[in-house]
Amino acid sequence: MIISSPKSKRVKAGSSATLTCKVQAPKDLAFTIKWLKDGLPITGANESTFGLASVQAADQGSYQCEVLTIYGSEKSAPALVVMSGKWFGNV
Repeated sequence: MIISSPKSKRVKAGSSATLTCKVQAPKDLAFTIKWLKDGLPITGANESTFGLASVQAADQGSYQCEVLTIYGSEKSAPALVVMSGKWFGNV
């Protein structure tokens, strides 16, 4: 199902970040995608890409996509969003 997990990002405060989860499934298999931050679902995040428009300290964390079908679910490897810059220290 998941053929490419989201990649970790190092971003500066105020900049944007986009995470992508590539999924491959048979045409007749319905599936849904949801995104998790630190293991908890992100409300309204149910597309193959998830964007953070203006990254803030609270956005740091571990992000995963989860694909759900009638047969079960699969989670991607975690991707970390890490702040960098003079206010947050170089990570």
